[in-house]
Amino acid sequence: MRLAVEAGARLVFPASGHALVMDFAVQPAPIAASPVTALPAAPVTAAPPPATTPLAATGVPSPAVQTPAGNATTPQATEKDGPPYIKGPAKILVYGMFFAFLYLAIWYARLPPERRPAAIDEGLMRWIESQEEDDTSGGVNCVLVRVKGATGIPQEFTPAAVFVECTAFKKSLQIGATDYESRCDWETCFVGPLIDQEQNRAVTIEAAKPEVRFSLKFQKEGQNSANDFAQATLKPGANASSSSSSTSSAPTGILRGQWCVTDLKLVTPVSGVTSMFKRVGGSSLGTLSVEVKALNVNAAGKALLKSNYYVIALRNEFKKPFSALARTMAVALMGMLLLTSLPIIGDMFEGCLYLSIHGLSASVSLLCMSIPHWMKLFHIPAPGWLQAMRMDDLRINGGALASMGASGIWMCLWWGADEGCTTHFWILEVSLCVNSALYWLAWYRGEGGGFMSWLTGS
Repeated sequence: MRLAVEAGARLVFPASGHALVMDFAVQPAPIAASPVTALPAAPVTAAPPPATTPLAATGVPSPAVQTPAGNATTPQATEKDGPPYIKGPAKILVYGMFFAFLYLAIWYARLPPERRPAAIDEGLMRWIESQEEDDTSGGVNCVLVRVKGATGIPQEFTPAAVFVECTAFKKSLQIGATDYESRCDWETCFVGPLIDQEQNRAVTIEAAKPEVRFSLKFQKEGQNSANDFAQATLKPGANASSSSSSTSSAPTGILRGQWCVTDLKLVTPVSGVTSMFKRVGGSSLGTLSVEVKALNVNAAGKALLKSNYYVIALRNEFKKPFSALARTMAVALMGMLLLTSLPIIGDMFEGCLYLSIHGLSASVSLLCMSIPHWMKLFHIPAPGWLQAMRMDDLRINGGALASMGASGIWMCLWWGADEGCTTHFWILEVSLCVNSALYWLAWYRGEGGGFMSWLTGS
């Protein structure tokens, strides 16, 4: 066998930490049939120890490796070779969403049982009543409710509970619920704010036409949800009793500064196509004894009402879980896209100009989808231009976010595939698609009102 080697080639044989270098100066010859001859002996010279220890001895790569062509290559470790694999804005988003979900989980876990979410004791209700002050304009800002008991309820609908809602300017707010009682004897007190949830107008009996609605629900053993079976509504009236200690009174209505003690007739509720097919509404299911008073309280009472309203508003908001989660996620994505797309602190001039422009426009859309809703929920005045640009339709929001997310993913794959800053936008664009799915799911579940809400009876 003959070995053909180029003239001047060098072979390196590491052994025992030393390199042996052999120089060959032979002419190339064909490998075709020829007798096997031994290679001529070449002078062997011992090279000085290398500056670095070879891989076999130390386990680390040598900084330079001599190739047969005489070129030296130096393998370099990159940042992607080790953790953390999520960096920059994407890492902030992941950790932010994790702690947000953790906070929501703890908040949910610490809520009192749903069977009595906002009831107060008699002493606190009396204290709120003692904070009453007269308003020359006839305004009211508080309603006190006592649910005493019910008679005539069929045995098949027990144990039952009463859910209480107060309404002003045709906008309702659920203020609490009683325990489930088989004897339908509750004696539970509630306090609720009377406010304009749309335009912050002054609430009066004549303008706001406040109402208190009582919905009775029963829940059988083994069921996870309660079913409505009766309801009654107390509306503004022309006469009312002057004391909550009255034993009887004709059904009248809500008046400012006076207790209305009455027995309301319970009827079967009808809402949505599903409930309409279940039973025909209008039948009597007994009577419900209640006491209601609308009044105006001073600054101390208003502070208690405000804190109570925030708790009630958040509970009511998260009873529509998909829309609440979609709007919460929209706020987080808005902030992350804005920070990632800005010129100096972001990636606009780092090779992701088009993605940054897309991120800024998506941030404005997310602002219109989420911020006006939360400002309205907490009664924070919003500027006129923001109110004019608000987007409340869940179906439209889902379609817009799907379009933005899909176009952003295409830009990451097409225009920014070779840029390092593309990884900052990738997870955000995927999150836009996830947010779109949440908005569509909320619309499908009827959480945004309209036809789907009527169809599902929610």
